Amino acid sequence: YDPNGGEGAMDATIFIEGHEAKLARCTFTRAGYTFEGWDTSPDGSGTRLADAADVSGLLREEGLTLYAQWGSQIYVIRYTSGVAEQSDSPATGTMTSQLAVHDAEVQLKECEFEREGYTPVCWADQNGTRHEFGKLATNFSTSTDTHSGELATINADPPKEGVDGHWSCQG
Repeated sequence: YDPNGGEGAMDATIFIEGHEAKLARCTFTRAGYTFEGWDTSPDGSGTRLADAADVSGLLREEGLTLYAQWGSQIYVIRYTSGVAEQSDSPATGTMTSQLAVHDAEVQLKECEFEREGYTPVCWADQNGTRHEFGKLATNFSTSTDTHSGELATINADPPKEGVDGHWSCQG
């Protein structure tokens, strides 16, 4: 079993002629990708096999190497204002979520939240990285065990004195 860009290790499976020849279940992982099956070729151009498939018709005396096949993970970007509802000056409005594909650029939305006396300046992701409205960005979700991720809300208090009425929307 070859991880083909993934991580982990799997022991070879020994098959006995005349007995069932089912593959072991894949235990490899790859951040931002989902396992989609096995192939006899690294680029997916060979014989495609499902996880735990019967390979008795493919067995050869010299052995068989199967390569993990990976598909990019799709995740959800949820937009929030990042301003606590109990704030003296809460943000209003809602924004729809959008789908993104791991390792592909996604254009972030313009901010549709409003807050009296304040002007939004950027989005901020779960790591505190700032992103301009409407700009291209990539890889907000790095999960290996789900098809959905989200940008976490970072609680932004109202600006401290001297910040000129700006606040950072949270993505």
